[in-house]
Amino acid sequence: MDQNSPKFHFTTTMEKEDYKHYLNFITFRKSKTTWLSLTVIGTILCFFLCSILSLSGLGTIASVWLFSVLLSTSFLLLKINRQVNSLFGVDSIKPEKAFKAEQTVTIYETYLTASNRTKEGKTSVSYEDFNNIYESNQYLFFYFSPGLASLIRKKDIPQEQIIPLTQFLQEKLSKRYHNI
Repeated sequence: MDQNSPKFHFTTTMEKEDYKHYLNFITFRKSKTTWLSLTVIGTILCFFLCSILSLSGLGTIASVWLFSVLLSTSFLLLKINRQVNSLFGVDSIKPEKAFKAEQTVTIYETYLTASNRTKEGKTSVSYEDFNNIYESNQYLFFYFSPGLASLIRKKDIPQEQIIPLTQFLQEKLSKRYHNI
């Protein structure tokens, strides 16, 4: 096949729910330090609560620790939801331009291109330059670098192309392609 002819071509968008999934993914799945931080914060909170309330006993301390970790996780989830709501809320500045903009992706044999209607130009990335791709049931997370990613909704890819596309990307990225 000619390297200049497209193998796959589709257009995708990111809406409020997609952005929430994206933030949850990068917060909990991608960053291993998040869970460590939540565990440390929960342990400190547990120590503080057990000291103030004079609690003792292994079962009681374990329950308070679990409660503390869950509480700190809940606060983090609330912060993520607050961030999403502020971007899509009444007070935000033209969220439809930021998150409903269409991104056109074209997959070639050795690279892919992505273009956005709201921004001029086209980005081309070789598969060798990809950091990682993560595949979930609903999304493909394209990590171009550790701090730069793009979310592709599977529902925007023609149904008959999803399996061939994921197989093609797995072949191209091998150990940098992850199913989650």
